[in-house]
Amino acid sequence: MKKNVLIVSPFPVYPLTSGGHQAIFNGMACLKGVANVFLVYTTTESRVKKGECVALEKKLPFVKCVPFIEPSSRHNIVWAWRCVISKMKQCCVVSKFMTGSSEGKTAVVEREKVPSFEIGMISEGFQKHVLSVIGKYHIDIVQMEMMETIRMVDVLPEDVKKVFVHHELRWVRNELLMAQVEAAEDMRKRVEDIKKIEIEYLNRYDQIIVLSEIDRKKLQKEGVKTKILTSFAVVGGENQETAIAEGDGKRLIYIGPSFHYPNYDGVLWFLENCWSKLQAVSSDYNLQIIGNWEEGKKDTIVKMYKNVHFLGFVDDLNEVVRGSIEIVPLRIGSGIRMKILEAARLGVPVVSTTIGAEGLPLIDGENVVLADTPKEFVDGIFRLQDPKQREHLVFNMQQSVLPKFSLDALRENRKSLYE
Repeated sequence: MKKNVLIVSPFPVYPLTSGGHQAIFNGMACLKGVANVFLVYTTTESRVKKGECVALEKKLPFVKCVPFIEPSSRHNIVWAWRCVISKMKQCCVVSKFMTGSSEGKTAVVEREKVPSFEIGMISEGFQKHVLSVIGKYHIDIVQMEMMETIRMVDVLPEDVKKVFVHHELRWVRNELLMAQVEAAEDMRKRVEDIKKIEIEYLNRYDQIIVLSEIDRKKLQKEGVKTKILTSFAVVGGENQETAIAEGDGKRLIYIGPSFHYPNYDGVLWFLENCWSKLQAVSSDYNLQIIGNWEEGKKDTIVKMYKNVHFLGFVDDLNEVVRGSIEIVPLRIGSGIRMKILEAARLGVPVVSTTIGAEGLPLIDGENVVLADTPKEFVDGIFRLQDPKQREHLVFNMQQSVLPKFSLDALRENRKSLYE
């Protein structure tokens, strides 16, 4: 008899506008035939009227959506989250960079270094809705996704199994962020306190899912006693790999929205440290950034750097990225980068930092180019001017890495967990 599994997300899962959306979506997709799946998330009445649930259930007809419609903007997750961030900005570290553009002008980029202090900021109404769904549909397993939901374990019934999917270790992200700046002692103390809270709540669950073996070992080292299962994320479906398309090696892409701070930080680092070196060699180099970005950030970057284009959310990623090189200049994060798996599936070679590639079985020169300094990053892009090098990396990635991240493999992984 199949179990009733409730997936709890702090945001609408569809459309797939970020790596987190993809991870949750495909985590549900793999459960076809394994469990009766229900999805709860917070949304607005207007989004529901536009067919948000219908679109998701059309893609995953075995998933029943039971969204929580926010009563007002004052009492929803987003509002609570922003309140916390607003408070913390009073004591955050702000770095200002004087940066030269390709035209020799200078401009100031103000980058707010804000540690993530939002630990389970969800409304009472959302909690009550989750409990109502558990009772109505006789839920056996509740699976919480993302840090915003972690505190829900306190209100869940004792007779349901409680699973937490840790997409990104928050304390790891905070510590990497703090390593980049001269933060005040009270800020560092605050980061350490939040780390303790994170570990404390993880120990209240029956099972924790992390996306990489590295994250599992980090949690165990920090005192997490709950059983931890490594259960990866996947992109796309089976047998959808695309052959590499011809290109000149000068069209670069970055995939990721600006609301996720590591994306913003990584793009700025690349532009500040690498872009002028590439442009000095050839003005044909151009960077296309895919994903939703704030208008102010886009305007500032476009004014400062030539040949940088923002494409926003694209419906057909394959159509846009074919023939390009993906850059992943991330300096902050944990878990695994869905953008790398997506690039491999679409036949696109990748240049990434070590942090960006963390959690994936990647080897420099075999299936990826690893680069942690501006010189290494620029040289790595130059290496991929050779079509044979690009073909070599993509072929090895599709043959040795992608098969380990298929829906079939994930289905068996999650099935064993639920049993």
